[in-house]
Amino acid sequence: MSAYSEHPEEAFDAATCLSNAKSQLTATKLDGLPPSNQTLYSTKVVQDAFPGFADEVEKSIEDAGPRPLTPAYTDVSLAIQRSLHPPGDIDPEDVGPTYDELYDAVDKAVNREGLF
Repeated sequence: MSAYSEHPEEAFDAATCLSNAKSQLTATKLDGLPPSNQTLYSTKVVQDAFPGFADEVEKSIEDAGPRPLTPAYTDVSLAIQRSLHPPGDIDPEDVGPTYDELYDAVDKAVNREGLF
C-alpha cells in the first residue's frame, strides 16, 4: 500500500479481497482475466474460460517477464488485448488466424501505424 494513502487499512482489505480465490475466479468467469493464483488453473471456471489452452495461459503467467521496452507500450498492450479477447472466440483447433491477427496488430503498434 502506498505510504501516502489516506486509507491504508481499506486499501489492504481491498487488495486482500481482489486477490482471494473467489474474486479471481469471478474475474475469470465474467471478464476472461487469468488468475494469478496457480492453484486455480485446474478449476472448471478457468478451464471453461480458456478452452483447450488454460495450461498455456498458466505457463505464460509462470514465465512472465517485464513489460516490453517500447514507447508504444500502450498500443502494444491494446493490440494484444483486442486480438486475444474474448478468449472463447479463439478456435483451439486452429489458432493460426488468431496468431496472424495478433502478429499484425503488434507489428502495427510497434511501428505506430494506426490508432489502437
